[in-house]
Amino acid sequence: MLFTLAYPTNTAWAQESPGAQTVALSAPLTTVVAAPDWPDGTPTALRVSVSVGEDAPADLGVGAWVSDFDGTWYQHLRREPLSPGTHTLSFSLIHHGWQAVGHYAQWDDTILPELRRGGLLFWTQDNSSAKVTVTDWHFSTHTPERSIDRRQIEDLHLSHMDSDSNAWQISSGERLNISFRATPLPADPYNPGHFSAHVVFTCMEDGSTEHIPAFWKVPMRRLDRGDQERTIAQSSGHFAVRWRPRQPGRYDVRLQASWNDSQLGSAQESPPTSSSPCIDVPLPPLTVTGAAWDDYVRVDPDDPRFFHINGDFYWPIGINLRSVNDGRGARRTGSLITPDRGIYTYHDYLQRFAAAGGNAIEIWMSSWNLALEWRDDWPEFRGLGRYSQAKAQRLDDLLDLAYELGIRVNLVIRNHGQGSERTDREWHNSPFNNELGGPVGRAADFFRDQAALDYQYRYHRYLIARYADHPAILAWKLWSEVDLTAGRRNDVRRWHEITSAQFHAMDVYGHPVTTHWSGDFRRPDRAIVAQDGICFVCIDAYHARRDGEGELIHQLLWRSTQSPAPGQGLHQFSKPVLVTEYGGNWNAAPIPQLIVEHHSGPWAALMAGHAGSPMLWWFEWVDQNNLWAPYHALRAFLHGEDLRSPQARAQRLETGDNELWAAMWKHPERILGYIIDRPWGFDGSQRDSDRSITLRMSLPNDTHTWRWQWWDADRGIILDEHVIQAHNGELKATTPDFRRHLAFKLFPEKKAPDKPLRDKANGD
Repeated sequence: MLFTLAYPTNTAWAQESPGAQTVALSAPLTTVVAAPDWPDGTPTALRVSVSVGEDAPADLGVGAWVSDFDGTWYQHLRREPLSPGTHTLSFSLIHHGWQAVGHYAQWDDTILPELRRGGLLFWTQDNSSAKVTVTDWHFSTHTPERSIDRRQIEDLHLSHMDSDSNAWQISSGERLNISFRATPLPADPYNPGHFSAHVVFTCMEDGSTEHIPAFWKVPMRRLDRGDQERTIAQSSGHFAVRWRPRQPGRYDVRLQASWNDSQLGSAQESPPTSSSPCIDVPLPPLTVTGAAWDDYVRVDPDDPRFFHINGDFYWPIGINLRSVNDGRGARRTGSLITPDRGIYTYHDYLQRFAAAGGNAIEIWMSSWNLALEWRDDWPEFRGLGRYSQAKAQRLDDLLDLAYELGIRVNLVIRNHGQGSERTDREWHNSPFNNELGGPVGRAADFFRDQAALDYQYRYHRYLIARYADHPAILAWKLWSEVDLTAGRRNDVRRWHEITSAQFHAMDVYGHPVTTHWSGDFRRPDRAIVAQDGICFVCIDAYHARRDGEGELIHQLLWRSTQSPAPGQGLHQFSKPVLVTEYGGNWNAAPIPQLIVEHHSGPWAALMAGHAGSPMLWWFEWVDQNNLWAPYHALRAFLHGEDLRSPQARAQRLETGDNELWAAMWKHPERILGYIIDRPWGFDGSQRDSDRSITLRMSLPNDTHTWRWQWWDADRGIILDEHVIQAHNGELKATTPDFRRHLAFKLFPEKKAPDKPLRDKANGD
């Protein structure tokens, strides 16, 4: 919809045509004529001829308009009306007289490379159908030389600044925001080779420093259209710095910025050098109050099979919410395609998931979800090296929402299709593809070509500058199913060394870095798993079923960590193991089998020492059928528990019954256990009657009196508990009657836990 001041807002669009375009006015509606072609480069001026007949109204107004691919509209209105005759009209695109229409971002040079359409508009207050002819369109892409007589930081804003006392103070753990504009403003504000800035925070007590890079941000506002989410610019863009202090004290703060004058109007990158113009702006001293704060997920230093948050045990209970909907899931599970309303849909998902007890999700930065970079003729994208502000705002909002609900996000930077010409191929749409103007011709070159690597570095720098302070991020996951990309083995290994080092060097908050393989635990490249920069390993746990034979999910999850053979169990690397896709095979399974695996998979992973619950892929099926109960059951069981200890180990339990599978996590001070009926665990076949068995086990210490709790593994409630005496370091107990599966806890009576308290790390 076109809005022009003091004129009707409806718009009649003229048809595009080559050469001369003769159109009849649709007055009093505004008549819009689109240029038949758009220049390949960045336009800086428009010149066009307009012929007006004698019957034209005397108040016929004319202006130029331009927009990006998404229709973000700017217009420049000529003050004088058009008289009859032929006129040559010129409009400079580097002139700041362009008006924003339908949004609030003021015009500046950063907008020019994103323009994809333009033309003229005509208006009058008369009811006129007079004809005008438009011809000789000419767009100039010449960038005039700039006369740079000053370099400075303008419009500096500091959050948490008390304007009355002029005191700058923030509590530990809060986000500090700094924003500013740079003069001269680079045409490509995303390119640190044109302009780069960072803020240096120096603790006055111990002299430690943190360098936090600035990033380009256009504040966006989300709008709920009912069937989809839209975004509009809320104000003009600016450079921003985000910092979240962890240590109290007084800080010296300095803003440092540098320009590469030769590159200010160029799309090429040449990094600033020691001779590049640089300014150093001292900011007011900052006081950080409160206690030391660290609410980030980290690999536990004493038991590196698990995670912790500020010393508290954290076991992710998660689901894979990689995007708003999943067409394959709808086809295979009978679920419906969820309307893509962006963060509004995620809000509903996360509210229900958190209420059920979930505390971790996986999100993909895929081209159809939250990637910031993709081909520039797709909605909301801006091409290689320029990042979608609409998508970036959604990710901001998603992380805020997740953290508010106690949920951590395993953030996938790239899905495998982005680097594949075969499996789920998306390479033909990648902005890295030279057929779309990118630097390389084949997907395999994404992993080794230096120009491609340079663009990736810029993208990673932007992600870290914008999001690294957020404690909602569980980890940076570099790829999903990297083995399905076109990358060659040695190139992919080297790529992971380089990229993980980038993240560790730039992320001052120390988020873990991981990557991911398809299939099951046998697929990972052990050389990459062993790299120091890969903090933990993500895998799938998909498996086949044929003719009543095949591996049960609990067996597969057990072997994922515990199989001792070379190239088998991943606990050989002393790193956390997290299954981020499972549920039958990649193409689902019969519904009874999915139900069983959804219920039993997390319990088997717990006993096998996985770092968190496996994340089911079929999320719409779970949501639409209200199948959230397994998350509640596991959350209740784990309340107050801590699996960590270098001496703790997974151990199979002998039941004396081949139709049962049992295992336990044996901690020096307690035991957690699980028993499942094999036929039910295979395909959902349920016994006609309940059963009970007697368990015998050796104890982890010489305590004589123990408390045994039997838990309903479906509902997460205690079925029975009793005190039992040990004999010669062993215990024997009979289970309650059960049909499907059963969990238990065994702990010394003197160690019996108090009433459950709030467990911050697990979000209780």
